[in-house]
Amino acid sequence: MWDFTPPGSVRRELTRRAYSIARVIVYEPSMRYALLGKTGSGKTLFSLVLVSLLIPMDSVGWECWWCDTKDYAPDLDELHRWGFRERGTKAASLTPRKLILLRGTDAEVVEAAQAVAREAMERTAVLLVFDEWAHVVVSTQRAGQGIERAQKSGRGKIGLLGGVQEPVLTPRVLFSQASVLALFNLTHRGDIEIAQKLCPYYAPNWPKEDEDPLPDPHGFWLKWLDGHSGDGRWAYWPSVQEWRASVRT
Repeated sequence: MWDFTPPGSVRRELTRRAYSIARVIVYEPSMRYALLGKTGSGKTLFSLVLVSLLIPMDSVGWECWWCDTKDYAPDLDELHRWGFRERGTKAASLTPRKLILLRGTDAEVVEAAQAVAREAMERTAVLLVFDEWAHVVVSTQRAGQGIERAQKSGRGKIGLLGGVQEPVLTPRVLFSQASVLALFNLTHRGDIEIAQKLCPYYAPNWPKEDEDPLPDPHGFWLKWLDGHSGDGRWAYWPSVQEWRASVRT
């Protein structure tokens, strides 16, 4: 049986740990970032804030290629507000934040994503963002040749940032070998079990009557997996805003 919400004292201790660890963390565009969480849990906001820190609008050299597979109008509007422009347009030539629309059948989207990953490897200095890993991988066991090569051979050349709503549908290597792993709110039993195997403290941020204060629905657990970043321990952030205030790049 799960203890769905960790005791407030545990969450507060992990928050104190977060601020302690944050003093030695430096985020870099060439790192691998994996975000697990359901729709509306805060993954997109986290990604946008991180991209804004790593790839400022006046960035010279590094670019961010945001691959959209959902075709969800509110998300596209938000991306435009954060300075993303459709690649191939005149407006995109004026910004380092490119929006790549992956459309078509499931197979066509997967093939297009693999091609973008190969292109990023050729260019280098690209932070490649996939809004939903499950839409662009070949299967639950294989990420595909282009993405696998970027994951294994692209360190120091390109960065990867990917989100997934249902980690059971995604090759484990995409988050087990990440530089930074963030666990947001999840719903389904199998997904929660995966998160709990990764993080012993993990529990969905579902309010309980005896919780004081109630957990923020956008709170998340964060771990730095690279040896040079942090101390390899889990920390809890009550919100993306509090995390943002701690970030150094």
